[in-house]
Amino acid sequence: METAQLLGLTGEQEALLRECDFGRWRGRSLEEVHTAEADQLASWGTDAFAAPHGGESFVDLMVRADEWLQARAQAEGRELVIGDPLILRAVIACALGGSAAMLWHLDLTPLALVRLNFSGGRWHLRFDKGD
Repeated sequence: METAQLLGLTGEQEALLRECDFGRWRGRSLEEVHTAEADQLASWGTDAFAAPHGGESFVDLMVRADEWLQARAQAEGRELVIGDPLILRAVIACALGGSAAMLWHLDLTPLALVRLNFSGGRWHLRFDKGD
Protein backbone atom coordinates (compact mmCIF):
# COMPACT_ATOMS: atom_id res chain seq x y z
CA MET A 1 0.00 0.00 0.00
CA GLU A 2 2.91 2.34 0.73
CA THR A 3 4.35 1.84 -2.76
CA ALA A 4 0.96 2.53 -4.35
CA GLN A 5 0.63 5.71 -2.32
CA LEU A 6 4.13 6.83 -3.36
CA LEU A 7 3.04 6.36 -6.97
CA GLY A 8 -0.09 8.42 -6.36
CA LEU A 9 -2.37 5.38 -6.59
CA THR A 10 -5.11 4.05 -4.36
CA GLY A 11 -6.21 0.48 -4.07
CA GLU A 12 -7.08 -2.36 -1.80
CA GLN A 13 -5.13 -5.24 -0.34
CA GLU A 14 -5.63 -8.68 -1.86
CA ALA A 15 -5.34 -11.42 0.76
CA LEU A 16 -4.16 -14.01 -1.77
CA LEU A 17 -1.24 -11.78 -2.76
CA ARG A 18 0.00 -11.02 0.73
CA GLU A 19 3.67 -11.45 1.55
CA CYS A 20 4.91 -14.95 2.36
CA ASP A 21 4.45 -15.89 6.01
CA PHE A 22 8.04 -16.33 7.24
CA GLY A 23 6.92 -17.40 10.73
CA ARG A 24 9.59 -16.83 13.35
CA TRP A 25 12.00 -15.59 10.64
CA ARG A 26 9.86 -12.51 9.94
CA GLY A 27 11.86 -9.32 10.24
CA ARG A 28 15.21 -11.10 10.30
CA SER A 29 17.80 -10.83 7.53
CA LEU A 30 18.74 -13.89 5.52
CA GLU A 31 22.21 -13.66 7.05
CA GLU A 32 20.77 -13.70 10.58
CA VAL A 33 18.64 -16.74 9.80
CA HIS A 34 21.58 -18.50 8.18
CA THR A 35 23.75 -17.87 11.24
CA ALA A 36 21.10 -19.08 13.68
CA GLU A 37 19.38 -21.85 11.69
CA ALA A 38 21.53 -22.86 8.72
CA ASP A 39 20.12 -26.40 8.48
CA GLN A 40 16.52 -25.22 8.63
CA LEU A 41 17.19 -22.52 6.04
CA ALA A 42 18.80 -25.09 3.74
CA SER A 43 15.79 -27.36 4.20
CA TRP A 44 13.40 -24.54 3.30
CA GLY A 45 15.45 -23.70 0.22
CA THR A 46 15.60 -27.24 -1.11
CA ASP A 47 12.28 -28.77 -0.06
CA ALA A 48 9.27 -26.92 -1.49
CA PHE A 49 7.04 -28.49 1.19
CA ALA A 50 9.26 -27.48 4.13
CA ALA A 51 8.23 -24.73 6.55
CA PRO A 52 10.81 -24.97 9.35
CA HIS A 53 10.10 -21.37 10.39
CA GLY A 54 6.50 -22.19 11.24
CA GLY A 55 5.15 -20.13 8.36
CA GLU A 56 4.38 -20.97 4.74
CA SER A 57 6.18 -23.41 2.49
CA PHE A 58 6.84 -22.52 -1.13
CA VAL A 59 4.09 -24.95 -2.10
CA ASP A 60 1.65 -23.05 0.14
CA LEU A 61 2.70 -19.82 -1.54
CA MET A 62 2.20 -21.32 -4.99
CA VAL A 63 -1.31 -22.52 -4.05
CA ARG A 64 -2.28 -18.96 -3.10
CA ALA A 65 -0.74 -17.52 -6.27
CA ASP A 66 -2.53 -20.08 -8.44
CA GLU A 67 -5.85 -19.43 -6.70
CA TRP A 68 -5.48 -15.73 -7.51
CA LEU A 69 -4.56 -16.47 -11.14
CA GLN A 70 -7.57 -18.75 -11.58
CA ALA A 71 -9.88 -16.02 -10.33
CA ARG A 72 -8.24 -13.46 -12.62
CA ALA A 73 -8.59 -15.78 -15.62
CA GLN A 74 -12.37 -15.58 -15.19
CA ALA A 75 -12.47 -11.81 -14.58
CA GLU A 76 -12.77 -9.02 -17.08
CA GLY A 77 -10.85 -5.79 -17.19
CA ARG A 78 -7.40 -4.83 -16.07
CA GLU A 79 -5.77 -4.36 -12.73
CA LEU A 80 -2.40 -3.24 -11.49
CA VAL A 81 -0.75 -5.34 -8.82
CA ILE A 82 2.02 -4.01 -6.63
CA GLY A 83 3.43 -6.67 -4.38
CA ASP A 84 6.25 -8.37 -2.60
CA PRO A 85 8.73 -9.95 -5.03
CA LEU A 86 8.33 -13.50 -3.68
CA ILE A 87 4.56 -13.68 -4.18
CA LEU A 88 4.93 -12.03 -7.59
CA ARG A 89 7.54 -14.63 -8.55
CA ALA A 90 5.05 -17.30 -7.45
CA VAL A 91 2.36 -15.76 -9.68
CA ILE A 92 4.75 -15.76 -12.64
CA ALA A 93 5.82 -19.36 -11.97
CA CYS A 94 2.16 -20.45 -11.82
CA ALA A 95 1.31 -18.53 -14.99
CA LEU A 96 4.13 -20.38 -16.76
CA GLY A 97 2.91 -23.73 -15.43
CA GLY A 98 6.01 -24.08 -13.28
CA SER A 99 6.66 -25.49 -9.86
CA ALA A 100 7.84 -23.99 -6.59
CA ALA A 101 11.42 -24.83 -7.61
CA MET A 102 11.08 -22.10 -10.24
CA LEU A 103 10.95 -19.42 -7.53
CA TRP A 104 14.73 -19.60 -7.14
CA HIS A 105 15.23 -18.92 -10.86
CA LEU A 106 13.13 -15.78 -11.22
CA ASP A 107 14.37 -12.33 -10.31
CA LEU A 108 12.35 -9.14 -10.34
CA THR A 109 14.03 -5.77 -10.19
CA PRO A 110 12.39 -3.00 -8.15
CA LEU A 111 9.54 -1.43 -10.12
CA ALA A 112 9.71 -4.20 -12.73
CA LEU A 113 6.67 -4.27 -14.96
CA VAL A 114 5.28 -7.70 -15.83
CA ARG A 115 2.16 -7.84 -17.96
CA LEU A 116 -0.05 -10.91 -17.70
CA ASN A 117 -2.76 -11.51 -20.25
CA PHE A 118 -5.08 -14.50 -20.26
CA SER A 119 -6.29 -15.52 -23.70
CA GLY A 120 -6.79 -18.72 -25.57
CA GLY A 121 -6.91 -20.65 -22.31
CA ARG A 122 -3.43 -19.70 -21.17
CA TRP A 123 -1.39 -16.91 -19.65
CA HIS A 124 0.92 -14.78 -21.73
CA LEU A 125 3.69 -12.78 -20.07
CA ARG A 126 5.54 -9.70 -21.16
CA PHE A 127 8.40 -8.24 -19.18
CA ASP A 128 9.13 -4.54 -19.55
CA LYS A 129 12.15 -2.66 -18.32
CA GLY A 130 11.67 -1.74 -14.68
CA ASP A 131 13.61 1.49 -14.46
